[in-house]
Amino acid sequence: MGSWLQTCMISNLPIDWDEKVKVIFLEKNIDNIDSGCYPTCYYKPIHVPLDGIYNDYGYDISIEKNYNYDIILNYFKEILGDKIIINDKEIENYDLSIILKGIERKELKLLENYNYVLIKENIWNIISNIPLINYYWKKSISDICLEKFNNWKEDAKAWKECQENYEKTKIYGKIPYIRNFMNPDGESYPWFLIYSKMIFENVDINNIEDLFKKWRDFVIVNTYMEETKNCWRLTSGKGSQTYAWELHKMLAEKIIDICNIGLSNDEDEDDE
Repeated sequence: MGSWLQTCMISNLPIDWDEKVKVIFLEKNIDNIDSGCYPTCYYKPIHVPLDGIYNDYGYDISIEKNYNYDIILNYFKEILGDKIIINDKEIENYDLSIILKGIERKELKLLENYNYVLIKENIWNIISNIPLINYYWKKSISDICLEKFNNWKEDAKAWKECQENYEKTKIYGKIPYIRNFMNPDGESYPWFLIYSKMIFENVDINNIEDLFKKWRDFVIVNTYMEETKNCWRLTSGKGSQTYAWELHKMLAEKIIDICNIGLSNDEDEDDE
């Protein structure tokens, strides 16, 4: 079977053994309606990330089992049923580790449009703490998420409207992401304010606040990806990455110089 490193989807940095990661299951965007303009143009996350530790063998990832784990496992069980067949063997009581293996080895035909990516936890934490601003609302993304979450909890009608809006526009993916969207009244608002039924539906009240934080962090990371022209995608580079660190460092040092030139040019244009 062999031992190899994985690759962080956002940074492209190597993921080493025993490293903390975010595990995100993706569904292929068959419609591809965004034409490369948005983070979900090729793949769309099915839920907020899981916490895990990479164990050095591709799909061998220790995933923390909690309510979030159960939500995603139940999601796949609705597709696969109570039993699955891998290599002509019937398996009952399967878990996400079996699903990861099945996806990695293309042994689950019903999941042929699904895959997963890993993101280094330290990279995820850095990005999710960036104070991103939504310029339409003149507020931070984090504050908007919290404000809307609290409003929806207190206003049953607003919650119902968000669920209905999601049903009308769910072709864009199971998780809302930032995008200017025109509602029937002609008012433009960030796309991520439309709630996904899958995020908060059927979640125990004791887990709502924690799930909100995971969702908020996801929205911030997804917004960062959109602003930096990145998208949810599969990564290559499995295997030895001994030389990768040096190459990444060389490029990063050059990128800093290029960014400084770009910022300087923008300032010059603003002064004119």
